Amino acid sequence: MANKLFVEAKIKEVFCVMNRISDVGTEEYLREKLAQKGIEHIASISEDPSIPEAWLKSTRIQVNNAKDEIQKVIEVLEEYTDGSL
Repeated sequence: MANKLFVEAKIKEVFCVMNRISDVGTEEYLREKLAQKGIEHIASISEDPSIPEAWLKSTRIQVNNAKDEIQKVIEVLEEYTDGSL
């Protein structure tokens, strides 16, 4: 049903942001499956146990690789909203 709705919606662009990816093998497998469907992967945010810990302790989240990955998402979205895609 969801696939039928997606196809009928005539969506122009689809991007994927992977979240809480635990290892390289999982990411590679998911990238391959997405590519087979023609879906562009734009970022992968690794699973980071310090995030829920910081939330539980009400402390600041330490900057990690997520910052760079989130910046990639922002750049793609900004490019898309500029009408250049």
